[in-house]
Amino acid sequence: MHCSNSPLSTEEVTDPSLLQVNFLITRRDGNDIGKSSTIEAYVRDQKGKSVANAAIKLKVNGKALRLNNGSVNYYGAFPFYELRDSSVEVKGNTDYVFTVVMTDGQEHTLGRIRTQPDLTSDRLVIPAKLRRNQALTIQWDGVEQQNFFVSLWKRCLGEGSRSELKIYKIKETTDKWGNVVQEAGSVDEADYLNTPVRSGSGTYAVPLSYLAGPQDDYSALGIAVTSTETVKVDDHFLPGSSITSQREGLYRVEVTN
Repeated sequence: MHCSNSPLSTEEVTDPSLLQVNFLITRRDGNDIGKSSTIEAYVRDQKGKSVANAAIKLKVNGKALRLNNGSVNYYGAFPFYELRDSSVEVKGNTDYVFTVVMTDGQEHTLGRIRTQPDLTSDRLVIPAKLRRNQALTIQWDGVEQQNFFVSLWKRCLGEGSRSELKIYKIKETTDKWGNVVQEAGSVDEADYLNTPVRSGSGTYAVPLSYLAGPQDDYSALGIAVTSTETVKVDDHFLPGSSITSQREGLYRVEVTN
């Protein structure tokens, strides 16, 4: 980790090969979370130090991101560029073009990515309720866009796509004022079920042994379906530059006796 920003934060920067730029598009939706989207970008020099230069503009489909000085902790400040205001809605199955405007006003195309399709009911089927002694089956079709072997080959090139399914138990209590309070999730990885989601259609059956215990005093199941795709960018920028699209669906299944 680096406690200070790069000297490029205060200098004229006209050569894109001096910058490592990493964009991340994040979309969240589901019955257990409000719909939201953000775009973030981190800029570093060849030594890995953060570049926070207000004269360097980062754009997505022509809209500029705002430079945020980031949070400060023991290790220092980590500035980043962001686009998260309410006027921005990142849509599914849509192309986004990323550009970098250097201090001399010259605009360079970093690359482009197509976001994953929305998790509609024809792509993902999760029941809303479940009896405690009832088997739970999750079905999907087209959640993961890339064939497993194609994705594996692309990962060797610094690209790739993967989708994962995570299941966990939600325990809730009622405080003295009658408010329902959700307890913090377990820190034991054994309390979570994780499975890859392959391309095409598929199903996953949650074992009854998992539903029965341990930790049998839960009131709901949480299900997270996460898809992440990373593409390489124009080689005029530093190696390690990338664009990533991440789609996360968060769902709650009520469990009854």
